[in-house]
Amino acid sequence: MMNDPSKHPVTATDVDIQTEIERLHAQCISAILATTDANGDAQASHAPYAFLDGCYYVFVSGLAAHTSHMQHKPNVGMLIIEDESSARNVYARARLSYQTHATVIERDSAECQNALSALRQRAGNTLDVLSQLGDFVMVRLTPHKGSLVLGFGKAYVLDGQNPNRTVHIDSAYLKNNR
Repeated sequence: MMNDPSKHPVTATDVDIQTEIERLHAQCISAILATTDANGDAQASHAPYAFLDGCYYVFVSGLAAHTSHMQHKPNVGMLIIEDESSARNVYARARLSYQTHATVIERDSAECQNALSALRQRAGNTLDVLSQLGDFVMVRLTPHKGSLVLGFGKAYVLDGQNPNRTVHIDSAYLKNNR
């Protein structure tokens, strides 16, 4: 169980968490998704994403296994990770990981149209073709809890809905949360 971040907040002298998250968002157009099928078997996949109003949006094919998984088992792991070629050390790649809840968004909703527009800006005009295909659906991934790793000794627990609630993972944290 996560410590109460209000009792162990990251101070102003520490890393600017929001800036680091925005840097990863700018560098990484797609996210790795972890879903599970009806038997509980895990599957890793990826999809380009947009980040709007504290949630992630992916536009995925209904023919893909991960889409069915998200529709039937909406607990989805999500990973945004620095490219190996730009990392100083492959073991300490910057990464943002969240446990999320998946919700399919109606295609004719303003929320879906806003997400499509944001995805088009991030991932290009291929979205225009995909949005004409009837099997594609927009999925909102609402983050609940997560972690941000910026290198050795630079790991943080995140509250998915409140970026100001952040806890540095140190020996005291580990002692109280094992």
